[in-house]
Amino acid sequence: NFDLYSLFVQYNSIRFPDIFENNVDQILIGSTWIHVIQNLKQPTLTASCFLGNVVDKNMRADGGNTIFGLRAGGEINIINSVRLFSFLGFQINNYDKENIAFMETRMDYLYSGIIGCTWKFSKNLSLTAKGQYSNNKSNILLYEYDISTIFINLRYDFN
Repeated sequence: NFDLYSLFVQYNSIRFPDIFENNVDQILIGSTWIHVIQNLKQPTLTASCFLGNVVDKNMRADGGNTIFGLRAGGEINIINSVRLFSFLGFQINNYDKENIAFMETRMDYLYSGIIGCTWKFSKNLSLTAKGQYSNNKSNILLYEYDISTIFINLRYDFN
């Protein structure tokens, strides 16, 4: 068994060509822990936490926001060529400007989950199928949503 630790920094410049008022710059910093159990099924456990800041570039209605998030999950081989995975996440978005349309400063709580599996057909070819569910709770009803998505990805790795 062994553990891996990492620190990360991520910067995003998010631009909307048709709605430039929503343009923002985002920076995240965080850490990740991965625990690997060395046996035939090779289970792994993963946990991450991150903090971030979103800077409003063009007078967005809600302004910028601070972010705090947690992610946890795991993976396991159910047979040699099939790996099952699942992750849960939680994120708080605390906005810094009162939205004048609602006379309130926005606060969102995002809950998410992913479950899926990857079939490895050969050294270079794999197929991943996963389902993702996200639920956003907000103190401003307009920003609440539930969304479910299914992804299928065929991947070829060139070596």
